[in-house]
Order: sequence, then C-alpha cells, then structure tokens
Amino acid sequence: MAQDWARASGKNKNQVRRIVASYSEKELDPHGEDSAYLALEIAQEFVEEAYPNRKAAIFVQNDGKGEKLHVHILVSAPSMWFGTSTSS
Repeated sequence: MAQDWARASGKNKNQVRRIVASYSEKELDPHGEDSAYLALEIAQEFVEEAYPNRKAAIFVQNDGKGEKLHVHILVSAPSMWFGTSTSS
C-alpha cells in the first residue's frame, strides 16, 4: 500500500480505513470447519463492492473471551488507480 500512499493527494489525511465485522454464533459458528473461510469470503465481497480499486488486508479470528468469529479489515484510503481517497 506504500506506493499508493506515496501518490495520494496531500488532502488525504488517513492512510487506511479500519473496519471490524463481528458475527454471532447464530450467524457463523466460531468452531465450524468452514466458518472462518466463509467470513473471509464475505469480507472480500464487501471490500470489492464498497471499496473498488483499493488494496485491503483482511484478518479473521475468534476473540479470546466470547469466542465469537470476527474480521478486521484495513482498506487503503487512496485508490491504487487514481490516487484518490475514500469519502469521509
């Protein structure tokens, strides 16, 4: 993402947008064999639709206490094609 950040407009004050998606046990079983992969697929589709032309890092994990499945997403604010930032 560093290459995109270097080309970003000086008006761009944030390098990434941080997003957390959390799932209840009814939505995704935190111990299910395919649940983590399904959470990843959902996150990938979300990023592709909501933030086209932007790089993203996606991390899937169970939280420590409640053992709920959740996803951390870091989306590059500047577009990799145009050097533009996401709207606020």
